Amino acid sequence: MSVHVNTNGAAAPPRTNIALRLGAILLVIIGVLFLITSLLGFLPEDRRMTVMGLLLFAVLGLVLTGAGVMLLRRQSSQEASERFEWQERAVLELMRRQGGELSLGEAQRQLSLPPADAEAVFGRLTAQRMVAPELTTDGAVVYRVRE
Repeated sequence: MSVHVNTNGAAAPPRTNIALRLGAILLVIIGVLFLITSLLGFLPEDRRMTVMGLLLFAVLGLVLTGAGVMLLRRQSSQEASERFEWQERAVLELMRRQGGELSLGEAQRQLSLPPADAEAVFGRLTAQRMVAPELTTDGAVVYRVRE
């Protein structure tokens, strides 16, 4: 996994591998075209290929489409994992800079996280027993780094 560093030295969110994603999409498109070609070839008025050739086109289309879909799924899963790791590191770093405690709202503002992502990050960190939620005297919830 690569970590990108921006100009002020802070780790930046991971980027999408566009080339891999486009390659996988291209595999899906080519596979679908092979499938369509094989299906159209079975029409009685337009039979230019043998049945074996058409079946070969269909199998090749299925293989290419399946490979493209698997690559897309793996890429999406890897990107989500990298994003989760980046978010957790960023929250922990922000907590360290702020004396070991951080509120959900502050994490959202400082890291530009959507509310659902911020809640998920704190949920994962709490489940990993890295942070613990505490209720302040004014009724707000802050998260503190566990000792």
